[in-house]
Order: sequence, then C-alpha cells, then structure tokens
Amino acid sequence: MAKKIVIKIGDVQAEVVLLEIKASDTLWEALPISSTVHRWGEEIYFSIPIPLPKNGETLDVEVGDFCYWPEGQSIAVFFGPTPMSTNKKPVPYSAVIKLGELSSDPKVFEKTRDGDVVTLEKMDGSSG
Repeated sequence: MAKKIVIKIGDVQAEVVLLEIKASDTLWEALPISSTVHRWGEEIYFSIPIPLPKNGETLDVEVGDFCYWPEGQSIAVFFGPTPMSTNKKPVPYSAVIKLGELSSDPKVFEKTRDGDVVTLEKMDGSSG
C-alpha cells in the first residue's frame, strides 16, 4: 500500500501519495513536521529539519507535484506557474526531486500566504 501524507495549512488540507523512493522514505520517517510557508508565484515551499537523499533532480515539474528542493532543504508544492514560467506550466527555481503528487485539488493552496504554519503528517491507515 502506498504511503500517504496530509498537508495542513490553516483550513487548507491536501493529500499526497508518495513515490517509493529513498527520499520519500526518509521524509516519512521524520513525520510529523511543522514549518512556515513561503509563496513563490503558484508554488508554496517550506523548510524541513533534515536533508533528504539526492537522486533524480529535475526542472520538469507539473501542477500537483510534491517535491524536495535540495538547494533550500525545503518541500515545494506546485499549483500553477512560478516566476520562472513562460506559460501555465510551473518551473522550479532550481532542480527538485519529485517525492509524490497531490491526490486532491492543488488549487487549494491559492489561499495560503507567507508566514502560514504548515504541518505534514502521516495519513491514518497509510502503510509504514
């Protein structure tokens, strides 16, 4: 069974299905995590207290991707174009590692603001 986590920011909540990779497993073991949200176009990102293994860095992301940004030791969630975008497709500031994808509507993050508190938690009934 896939590992699933929930992102909570105030009354905003989204579910993520993690990929079966070492970086996702490392994040899973560190949960729960709380941090502070930053907005960059239609991306939220927030620092995490541990570095994740690097492998498979890419600049090719889609709306709904849940990624690790090694340069900022942060999680990045894409819900639309970023300042680096030339169209509606998000483009990260620098290479990221895809950890999973949202199984709920990414547009819920439009309500989030810089400074909001974010929590990542394991979903009830998820394996691990």
